[in-house]
Amino acid sequence: MSFVSFRVDYNSAVCRELMRLMKIPLDHYNDILIVLKLEHYAALLGYFDYMGRKILASHIITCILDNDNYIPTQEQVISRRYPYFGAHATLINLGKP
Repeated sequence: MSFVSFRVDYNSAVCRELMRLMKIPLDHYNDILIVLKLEHYAALLGYFDYMGRKILASHIITCILDNDNYIPTQEQVISRRYPYFGAHATLINLGKP
């Protein structure tokens, strides 16, 4: 997987619309493990700037807690397909670029 060469600025209309689109599967499926199986979901996280990733991460955490999602093993989250969910990263890569 190639690295993202640009970031979507948090204050832009594109970011607001992309944020809405990213929240739809979380709100619909109510299960983070199903959302993580979506082919391009994790890759899209790389297009957000720091603030966008931070806001989306808080929404993901809130959904996990509100829906009492249980993640029994780390392997269910980590795979080569989801670089932002790697063993040395937090749930969503919140590090500043």
